Amino acid sequence: MVGTTLDITPYLFSDRNRISIICEQPSKAEDTPWAIDPENGQGLTNIPFGLFRDVSLEVSSAVRIVPYGVHAWPNATLDTLYVETEVRNYATHPAECRLNTAFETLLNHKTFMLGAQLTEKIVQKFAVSKFKLEKWSPESPKTYNVSSMLMLGYQQVLADKVDTPVGFCTIKWPKRNSKGELADDDHRFYLNGTPILLNGTN
Repeated sequence: MVGTTLDITPYLFSDRNRISIICEQPSKAEDTPWAIDPENGQGLTNIPFGLFRDVSLEVSSAVRIVPYGVHAWPNATLDTLYVETEVRNYATHPAECRLNTAFETLLNHKTFMLGAQLTEKIVQKFAVSKFKLEKWSPESPKTYNVSSMLMLGYQQVLADKVDTPVGFCTIKWPKRNSKGELADDDHRFYLNGTPILLNGTN
């Protein structure tokens, strides 16, 4: 699950800080979570909401890989892999960057200048035919690791390092027409070309 990230650097003091996270429900809100009324088991009622995942405070370099900013996908024949890495410069001056990305035993380098307070998406390409990429499935949940290292300046100082587990599969949902109606008689969901029954969805 992708969370929410906030840059709080401009609001920090050098001596003392207090961080408060407040969840408020506006009056007459109509877009908050809904559930069955626990009192009578009937109808739908508005329920309280709040923080349902951990909150963490990260100290990072002014130039970093954006959280959840690494994405990898292969081509249809599974012999080429593309890795997209989103890099953000929070500083007020440009930065000379070098992105080293590793997949299995393969390594790809990309050098670039990143302007002040700008974000750039770097796409790197790997020839992976010799690895014979396996598809992810519930029976065989095969994953691979993408290791991303962001280096800065002439001396190549390590600014950030992210390891991202990735899995590859193909999916196909039932086709629908412009009215949202099912367009064929096959209403099944397909994973890697095989129909899969989804249980417990809401």
